[in-house]
Amino acid sequence: FEALRAAGVDELEAVEALRHELPARLFSLALDGLGPRARILDLGCGEGSLVNFGRDYASLPNPIVAVDQREPRVRFPAHVEFRRADLATFEWRGEPFELVLGLHMWEMVADTARLLAALRAALLPGGRALLAVSDARFAHSLLKRFTKRDEDYDERAHHTLESFDALLRAAGFERTAWATWPSYHSIHHGGTSGPDGRS
Repeated sequence: FEALRAAGVDELEAVEALRHELPARLFSLALDGLGPRARILDLGCGEGSLVNFGRDYASLPNPIVAVDQREPRVRFPAHVEFRRADLATFEWRGEPFELVLGLHMWEMVADTARLLAALRAALLPGGRALLAVSDARFAHSLLKRFTKRDEDYDERAHHTLESFDALLRAAGFERTAWATWPSYHSIHHGGTSGPDGRS
């Protein structure tokens, strides 16, 4: 961000650039050294959570198990196995994974500690998890509440970075890094235009 600002890019344009670059870089780091045969679990996949990284399932050769409470409206590639499961009771009893993705679904599961323990059990020793959780103190949580109707408001748990970190440690995870993901509300809700027309 500072490098973009020093190059004369205004703040909104710099945030917009980072909104695309940072997630792609985080995903590349998570994949680093895993190889094309590494198994990936995408928990709470929706229509395929790789869209958060500017990718799709077809861009990876890895075997992927995609799990969600609802059937996807899109057809996944052949190397992606979809499993319908309630995240509140999810348990994995198959071959373990080298990488687990759990993006933007933690607030929808009341028993976060139980789900984190289930994810930890699904990982191979030395495996990695790339998890995205919203900090309930940040504006996006308020905006989400105000932009959804009562019947569509699906939050079951609220976390801060500190409380989620404590849950990670209790489940046996060793956190290697935090990253703040800019413009989450814009990603989640399709963009918000300012008075000058910029997103």
